[in-house]
Amino acid sequence: MSLVVSCKMGFDLTNDTGSRIRFSPSGWALALTLAEHYGWKPTGTTLARANWSGEYATNEGQRVSESDAHGLAQACQRALSDPDYLPRVCGIKSQIDEAVAREVPDYTPSPVEAKEMVAFRDRLKDLVGFCHGGGFVIE
Repeated sequence: MSLVVSCKMGFDLTNDTGSRIRFSPSGWALALTLAEHYGWKPTGTTLARANWSGEYATNEGQRVSESDAHGLAQACQRALSDPDYLPRVCGIKSQIDEAVAREVPDYTPSPVEAKEMVAFRDRLKDLVGFCHGGGFVIE
């Protein structure tokens, strides 16, 4: 999966129960990358369009299946339970920033703040609960 998301506005997710959650592009990239680091095997999204790539990092109305959402939740829960969460998430965030800097002209990453990564735990907790509501659409 690409570490760089191709959306400047953000990601609005709506699950099968009608619950919604919003992520910034950098927050969504971090959540996806962190989940993969903790064992999530993305199965790909679906979209009623020819030649769809199965991408998660755009907001075109693609759908994440219930089983894939469940796997995402499990991986995020493993991240939350990791006693080494903070150094790992800081390292992953740095990798994402470096990837963005390579692809986006004039982008200069800021130093990763530990307090921001501690606060990101709450976003992960929200995502876990959200994913337990079934599959979801990314817009």
